Amino acid sequence: MKKRILGIIAVAAVAVISMVSLVACGPKLSDWNYIENKGEMVIGYTNYAPLANVVDGELVDGFDIDLAKAVGEKLGIDVKFKRIQWNDKIISLKARNIDVIWNGMTITADLKESINISAPYLTNSQALIVPVANADWSKSDLVGKKIGAESGSAGQEAVETDFADSTYVGKESQVDVFTELLGGTVSAGIVDALLAAEMLAGSTYKGKFVVSNNFTFDSENFGIGFRKGDDVLMKKVEDALAELKADGTVNTIAVKYGVQGLIPA
Repeated sequence: MKKRILGIIAVAAVAVISMVSLVACGPKLSDWNYIENKGEMVIGYTNYAPLANVVDGELVDGFDIDLAKAVGEKLGIDVKFKRIQWNDKIISLKARNIDVIWNGMTITADLKESINISAPYLTNSQALIVPVANADWSKSDLVGKKIGAESGSAGQEAVETDFADSTYVGKESQVDVFTELLGGTVSAGIVDALLAAEMLAGSTYKGKFVVSNNFTFDSENFGIGFRKGDDVLMKKVEDALAELKADGTVNTIAVKYGVQGLIPA
């Protein structure tokens, strides 16, 4: 009798293990099904005016923020926002801590190897920020000097490629680059031109720093990041954006934040 009971327990244990294995090895929900099931899409963002305006540590609004909310309404899902460290954006996306990277992300070949990226929704370029007294600084003037840029950004890539003879100083955000400039711990900074215009118009930096007259960068495009290998969610977002562009919503939001001239045709 004891052997029979032990045999039944053993068979039951094997059945349970088999069921767990089947679940573990079963097909993973597509991103869209995953988001549809939980009823919300989590957007990863950083402090980046005018795309994501953070005041006293709280997200207030922004072009990307309003646009993402409009897309959520189109798709019939809630949109939540989670602040991330830009250098960890891909890790956060793959771990499903966020569902989408939507915060002025420059489209690059390297990023395309790791994640899916939407068609461009905004244009941009990098800007070399220097003290007003050094407005005419060029590449040669920065040899051996420290240049700040956000870690994991197009600015970092620009320092490492265009200013290889300078010393790169990585910061958590582009806003932090301006803090370093103000404190004199870096000689220059490379940030998105869009953010630079916003920051240099404020009283803290106006009249103290400018965009260098002697160095320009190529135009670049912003895209929205999705997990690699699942195109359904990206297509739904792109289709929603196309509808919002056609009905004038995108332009209305762009005008609100002064970026209407940066919307791709």
